[in-house]
Amino acid sequence: SSDLFPSHDRSDAGAIFSSVREYVDHLQALRNRLRLRKCELIVKLHPNCNGTAIPQALEKRGILICPHDRFIEELKQVHAVITESSTAALIPAYMGIPLGLAKFGPLVSHDFGEIFLKYPRSKILNHLEDLDAWLEEPISQGAEHRFELGQWIDNNLGPRPLDQMPERVAAVVDALVKRKQISF
Repeated sequence: SSDLFPSHDRSDAGAIFSSVREYVDHLQALRNRLRLRKCELIVKLHPNCNGTAIPQALEKRGILICPHDRFIEELKQVHAVITESSTAALIPAYMGIPLGLAKFGPLVSHDFGEIFLKYPRSKILNHLEDLDAWLEEPISQGAEHRFELGQWIDNNLGPRPLDQMPERVAAVVDALVKRKQISF
């Protein structure tokens, strides 16, 4: 399916989940729910997960992992992103992609920064079941939120034109990486 939903993993998953198995079970439940809608889950892991049991556990369950060097290319193919609290989620937001802010299961106590809460195409997902209604929204909401999205981008990234978005996104990501505020 062309509907791919990267989920950004945090490197401190152990602080949220009691075990790798609980984390993988959480992602498996998310994947199963998405598959009911004929959508696929692709997980974008934090680089600190390399060398842990997480990638192998996901692969064993057949959960797709987005290679770090393909992140932007994969984002160009998706209709929406489901994210944990992660600065990496700024990238799809700057690209205008709808964001589902995951606060279900073990993530219930997760907080999202104001930048995500004010993003016009974000929605808090308090329950796994909230995916169903939310997945009906992304394509139709684009036109409704175009002006708000432009204002949000202006306030958080700088002036348009939108046709220069990929270059501006790359510049912002590069600056964040150099300041060690984000890593891939």
